[in-house]
Amino acid sequence: MDRDKLCLNIVWRSVRAVKESSEHRHRWDLAMYESVLAAGRGALQASMTINGAAAVALLAYCGNLAKDGHVPPARIAYGMFVFSLGVFFAALAYGVLYVAQSAYSAEHYGNSKKWPTGAFWNRLTIALVAGSYVAFLVGSTLAMAAMF
Repeated sequence: MDRDKLCLNIVWRSVRAVKESSEHRHRWDLAMYESVLAAGRGALQASMTINGAAAVALLAYCGNLAKDGHVPPARIAYGMFVFSLGVFFAALAYGVLYVAQSAYSAEHYGNSKKWPTGAFWNRLTIALVAGSYVAFLVGSTLAMAAMF
């Protein structure tokens, strides 16, 4: 009888340890997921901000030149276009991020037959944000070349 109690006690402790380990793993996964979302949101906001601010600064520069009676170089429009493209990429990334979340949710609940995987949409979001950063670099180079 004592042996049965001992075995039952060992099994019960093992089950409790597995449950606690599973809960810990779930909390860890949730914390990592939230930190990745926060980092992604920060990257999206940064990409939108740097391109938008660069476009506004370029417009202000052109306005100051026009106010002083100088004509801004026509080539500066290329930089403005690329900055605008960077803002577009960042805005598009926000929309694709929403689709990625929907796809991950569909995968989780077993309705993923209509959707490409969430990982695909996540990679597309990353590519769009990277494209936005590249647009900033290219736009900056074009604007500097037009000014000097």
